[in-house]
Amino acid sequence: MFVENEKAHSQPGDVLLLGPGVPHWGTIDKYPLRFVTVYFLPWLLIEMGPESDGMRVLRRFTARQTMANRLLRLPKPLLLRLTAGFQELITESEGNQIGREIRLRTLLMEQLVMILRWEQKQGQDIGGKELEEDWRPLMKALQFLRTHYSEPVYARDVARADGR
Repeated sequence: MFVENEKAHSQPGDVLLLGPGVPHWGTIDKYPLRFVTVYFLPWLLIEMGPESDGMRVLRRFTARQTMANRLLRLPKPLLLRLTAGFQELITESEGNQIGREIRLRTLLMEQLVMILRWEQKQGQDIGGKELEEDWRPLMKALQFLRTHYSEPVYARDVARADGR
């Protein structure tokens, strides 16, 4: 597989973490290939607010990083837990029970937390702890929307919310 300009050979059980807009491609050498791809909008994490774990998790995906930080080879016990969690995500996404969206978000968050806590135990903190300057206007705009959700909101009001 190739991610940006780096090449890697993935193995069964590997977890590849890519952020938005990261070019990637690969070839399949062996069939059948079983894999799970989970796409989620950054909003899921941003809506938690600027000082939350959500922004820290998002930075894990948006920080500049090498293939070594993107392609994870997890220990078997963690891999088994993640595999079970991904299977539950698949089952839930194929169903139509009440609370489906809430359950999908919860399952995704559980998966992300497991991966990030494992990385933290390995001494990794990809993305760092500091809030990037670029996010502050967005966070102010989101706070404005949270505060004024019950009122008519116009684009000019949101644009002014960042204080510029």
